[in-house]
Amino acid sequence: PDLWRRVRPASSLPAHLALKAVQAQAAEGGAPDLGDRSILMIRRAFFEQGRDISAASVLDEVLADAGADLADVHARLARGEAHAALMADYQEAQALGVKGSPSLVLNEGRQTLYGNVGFRVIEANIAELLREPQAGSASWC
Repeated sequence: PDLWRRVRPASSLPAHLALKAVQAQAAEGGAPDLGDRSILMIRRAFFEQGRDISAASVLDEVLADAGADLADVHARLARGEAHAALMADYQEAQALGVKGSPSLVLNEGRQTLYGNVGFRVIEANIAELLREPQAGSASWC
């Protein structure tokens, strides 16, 4: 009930950077589900527990509980590796025309569903793509 009233992170950027470091860790031999588990635990820390996910100490606690190697996460942050990965994601989003979250980019970027889109709209778009999967075909959605 106090979300956004009592706890207002200054930015979500520290969480995104930490998650990019954890995802790299998972990709290089860490637990395969470490990235997904970390994302879920950070979301729960903010949305369910009302914790400030812009604070390094909170992120360290959450990521340690998720099973991340904090020394490795800090090293990836210090080297700028996580920053480069997050910037690559940002540049890809710009290239695809993604305006925000959630966004579903379909049909090699020719269709974008953005925002509070109902599942029937998503279903109709995917069904139409599956109905006529030939490249260059017009979509009715």
